[in-house]
Amino acid sequence: MMHHIKTGCIVLLALLVSVAAFVACDFGGGDTQLGSLEIILQDRIAARTIAPLLDMEVDLWNIRANRVGSDYQIGPVDVTADTHSFTGILSGTWVVTVEAYNNDSPRVKIGEGSSTVVVQPGKMTQTSISVVPLTGNGSFSFTLDWTGNLIDSPSLEAYLTAESASVPASVAASDISITGSTATITVDEVPTGYYDFSYVLKNGTQVFAGNFHEVRILAGQESSASETVPVSPLGLSLSIVNNLRNPFEVSISSHDFVLECANSQSFFAAPADAAAYQWYLDGMMVAGADGDVFEIDGEGFPLGWHTVSVKVKQFDGSLSSDTKAFLVDPISGTGGW
Repeated sequence: MMHHIKTGCIVLLALLVSVAAFVACDFGGGDTQLGSLEIILQDRIAARTIAPLLDMEVDLWNIRANRVGSDYQIGPVDVTADTHSFTGILSGTWVVTVEAYNNDSPRVKIGEGSSTVVVQPGKMTQTSISVVPLTGNGSFSFTLDWTGNLIDSPSLEAYLTAESASVPASVAASDISITGSTATITVDEVPTGYYDFSYVLKNGTQVFAGNFHEVRILAGQESSASETVPVSPLGLSLSIVNNLRNPFEVSISSHDFVLECANSQSFFAAPADAAAYQWYLDGMMVAGADGDVFEIDGEGFPLGWHTVSVKVKQFDGSLSSDTKAFLVDPISGTGGW
């Protein structure tokens, strides 16, 4: 007996909410009963993760559905238009799998999701699938350049700590390479997620510089940055090439980045309406500094270059950070001596 295939359709709205509709039928013979399945795809990739060198906008969906307890499978099929039609879906329990790809050449898989649903005969069954960033491991690299500074015995301590961890995780000495006035950190097989990264540059046993960054690791991708320790007071900001894959922009502002040692100065974080803040000085967390404004008292503060950083948490749980260099000077700072 020939099996007859009835027509259904999937509607995909490839924005924040996409809709797909399946029409299901039974191939079993005279007792055929029809059912329908509507799949709602919730794209949370672009909203949660923006990577400078990786397009996180969904440009193509790859969809397949497998019927539990049988060999029946629909797809996989690539969908780029707003609508697409499928045929031949049985009523019963189905596992629907969705993969999301961007518009790079070649395309990169940036997200996935799945759902198990029972198609009821004669009814419209609905399921929701959240398409989220891939799980797995990525890598991290960081380059620090202190050319022009008087450091004759350099050493570097670094920490790459998962956001959920309570104890800082040291970067292994084998992952740090120092050549001349440049240090390179390379860490492979880092699980996807958010990380606090900080370093302390020393000249012998004396601390010379330090800084903090928030890092976003994505599966199969490298998150990287390079940083230059400033030398001249004429360069009032840290030179940073930032590719740390943070999901939103954070910036630190102040009326001046030269602090006179007898005055205090305020630094402001933007956005100013986030869920939480944490400030860092020279890579070290400042207890109680958890607002969008951070004040530094120059009285007794060591002269020379320092860094101020802020980690910002949005209400959706995403994290990002910014860092700035400032100079503590006995004469030329705001207010004078």
